[in-house]
Amino acid sequence: MNAMKTNLVLLIISVTLIYRINAECGKEEAFSFDCETKGTPHYYTNSEGVCSFGCKDGDRILSCEEAYPPPDQPEYKSNKCQEKAYYCAGMGNPKWSEFDDWCDFGCLVGDMLFSCEQVHFAKV
Repeated sequence: MNAMKTNLVLLIISVTLIYRINAECGKEEAFSFDCETKGTPHYYTNSEGVCSFGCKDGDRILSCEEAYPPPDQPEYKSNKCQEKAYYCAGMGNPKWSEFDDWCDFGCLVGDMLFSCEQVHFAKV
């Protein structure tokens, strides 16, 4: 009976290891965006173990916000969190949401707020 339990445990461990080795970080696990001339599309696992996407430019991996910096216009400026802004590219208007120490940025179209990845989606 113990040998059977040991074999079952070894089988479960083997299947788990094979699954983890074969599980790749790719387009099914991360939101992507169009890199245009900002680098090459690159899927990677970040320091928190989460599958992510960026534009690889030499040794740097650019986020969407880094690949599409905002223009120097007042509506894209915020004293609290300028690093979250990105170019809306004609898709809606820049919209800041701020509360105490929290802030966020999006491109507002009607009553819908679009993220950088949604504005600059990869055209496959």
